[in-house]
Amino acid sequence: MSIMTKHNKKQVGLLLEKLCPDWKYTDEQLDVWVLVDNRPFNKFVTCGDMNCGFILTNVAEEEKTLNIEACCVIPHFQNLGFERKLIEDIISQAKEKKMKKLIYNLKSGNTCTQIDAFTKAGFSANEEVLELDL
Repeated sequence: MSIMTKHNKKQVGLLLEKLCPDWKYTDEQLDVWVLVDNRPFNKFVTCGDMNCGFILTNVAEEEKTLNIEACCVIPHFQNLGFERKLIEDIISQAKEKKMKKLIYNLKSGNTCTQIDAFTKAGFSANEEVLELDL
């Protein structure tokens, strides 16, 4: 795993453009994802020195909820355990920060990770949302 910083913000944008071309995000969202305070929740998954996927979130402090905005792994690296690694890490970080719930709203274009990886990790699923009570 590796952290997102203002120095690799461009790589986040490039991966989003390639892996989630239909999902619209703003420069402000990109700036928030790489803030120091958000580093525990926004990360790359790596293979050697290559970032092969990522998870992006936003925190709803008042509800102690972590909203997953996007979770993607480059197709060549899918089904090799990278999705599981991202999910396990986000669950661990959320518990460490005393979050109560993880929510992934499945919007058009914001996922290229198999939903099955989330349900195997304990998320409940319906057509639009994956949820995990911590």
